[in-house]
Amino acid sequence: WNKEPEMEEYGVVLFLTAVHSNDFTKAQQVATKLYQKYKKPQCLQWVIASILLQVRAGASPKALDLAQMMLQKAPVDVAAFSKGKVPFNRGQVYLFFL
Repeated sequence: WNKEPEMEEYGVVLFLTAVHSNDFTKAQQVATKLYQKYKKPQCLQWVIASILLQVRAGASPKALDLAQMMLQKAPVDVAAFSKGKVPFNRGQVYLFFL
């Protein structure tokens, strides 16, 4: 992804590879870069999920404060969600209720 930084797909593959390799810190870094560049809510969810996986793998629980801050930034229309107008997937619902 360093050689072709404009290729979003390469960033996504790098993120998925990092998660598959249990390198959750690298996954968080890649997801953060993807979110900064493309501003897609999915990438922000990946950042949060990476933080949660790091804590689950033994990182300091203080990282959850960062996850909480990121969740507060997440673009969620709570009113539309409560009315059932927004189709959330299972992962989005889980993050919403954290």
